[in-house]
Amino acid sequence: MIYLQKKNNRGEIIFSSLPRDFSSSNYQPREFKLGNGTLVLFTDDLLLLKRAKILRKVEEICSPALEFIQEYFIQQIKAHSHTLKKLQGQLKQKSEALVENPMLAAQVDYSHQRNIVADKIKKNPEAAADVFIYLQKRIFEVEAHISSFEILHMGEELQLDVRPHNIRRLILNILHAFQDRFDEYHVRRTFKFEDDMAESKKIRLDYKIINTAFYNFFDNAVKYVKPYSEMVFCFDVDEGNYFKLRVKMKSLRIEKDEIQRLWELGYRGKNAKQIDGSGVGMYVIKKALRMNSFDMQIQPDYSVMEIYEDSQNISNEFVISGCL
Repeated sequence: MIYLQKKNNRGEIIFSSLPRDFSSSNYQPREFKLGNGTLVLFTDDLLLLKRAKILRKVEEICSPALEFIQEYFIQQIKAHSHTLKKLQGQLKQKSEALVENPMLAAQVDYSHQRNIVADKIKKNPEAAADVFIYLQKRIFEVEAHISSFEILHMGEELQLDVRPHNIRRLILNILHAFQDRFDEYHVRRTFKFEDDMAESKKIRLDYKIINTAFYNFFDNAVKYVKPYSEMVFCFDVDEGNYFKLRVKMKSLRIEKDEIQRLWELGYRGKNAKQIDGSGVGMYVIKKALRMNSFDMQIQPDYSVMEIYEDSQNISNEFVISGCL
């Protein structure tokens, strides 16, 4: 039997396959120095320990695999850190538009800080209300980001709370957090189905998980949708209670050969690489939908093409399907 440990240059263990009840009494460790740390092999195979060439071959096989695992988690940490820093910057900018941080930091105690904030609110209640609403939306984004992290790294270990939900109200609740951003780009949101229909055809799903899927979907949509256009929502259910939720919009061109690759973790379409992103959102969407036994397909229409700021925009339809 062979077990592995990977240590960084500070000697900290960043990966270990050792079982919890591992006893070193029957195992001999062998260390191999790497460029970014140390690989330790534990084995009880005495014959292997005596054959240095074979032991080195084992290291040559195991080391690249652990390098890949380490790089994977480094990239994920960078992606999540980037998103959190972006949200932190947005919150800081908005709150300091009402009360500058240096003004508060200069005060001797909390009561003085509170009085300054209260005075600012009295003088400009509309701005204070705007900040409060903005903070609520960004709190929702932080919650969705945390949920995305859980889906990405825990996935099937998460416990689902599946209940019937009105899909129209669910979408509207999430869209509320993106309203200001869609309005900034003059993107209309149009529903082709009424609340009565969605209420009579509720979908059984885990609200938190699907909420996260739609958060990532709209976070992508607001970055890639064509300004001065329309996002259309359609919802159909057949006699077998099989539903299709279709979201149609004009957005950045998706090439045919990359449609399936968009679901891969870290992959970004070649027409979207100039826009800030990490390639995590589409992966989380697909995984969240599958956890609820749903699926999503992308259906581009290349016959509808418009140029906006030197970028090609086509009609893209995103179809979520499953059983009620």
